[in-house]
Amino acid sequence: MQSRNDVEASLQIGPLSSYDCITDAELKNWFPSVRQLDATDGALFYQYESKQADRNGTALSFTSSWGSPCILGVTLTQRSSDLPKYKAAMQRQEACMLPHMDAFCRSHPPFDWGAGDVQDQMANYAVRQCGVLDKFIAETPKSARPRERAIALERGISTPCSRVRAKLETIATGG
Repeated sequence: MQSRNDVEASLQIGPLSSYDCITDAELKNWFPSVRQLDATDGALFYQYESKQADRNGTALSFTSSWGSPCILGVTLTQRSSDLPKYKAAMQRQEACMLPHMDAFCRSHPPFDWGAGDVQDQMANYAVRQCGVLDKFIAETPKSARPRERAIALERGISTPCSRVRAKLETIATGG
């Protein structure tokens, strides 16, 4: 679910001149907590989020390619959905919606991932019971922080309802 008021702004800088070569090593020296992200087709991405990102949802992304000695481009992005308050509100909404989604599953014939219309009905039912994300954002204090949750691997989750039950179990066990 997304908020009607979600805002995103980005600034792309590039392609960078080879005369101003920023190497991978320099990048890692300047930004020690930069993370290399998996990519395909020979692309190489790095993501950096400073402590400031906790307050303003800002991140730097760097683009390169395998075998290139230089960073090819930089993108500065700011998203309201990256703010801790927004993430905490999303978790609160999900915690409210999951039991209603489970009730929907139990009162309907089994359906699979291909039944997009039924999945929409399930989500809409849960939103009617709990409210839209904007309501949770408005009710969440600015100082709120999302709970750290273990990311469950979704192997063996064969239906939308089994995913709902797996998430409920994760929340119930404090994960």
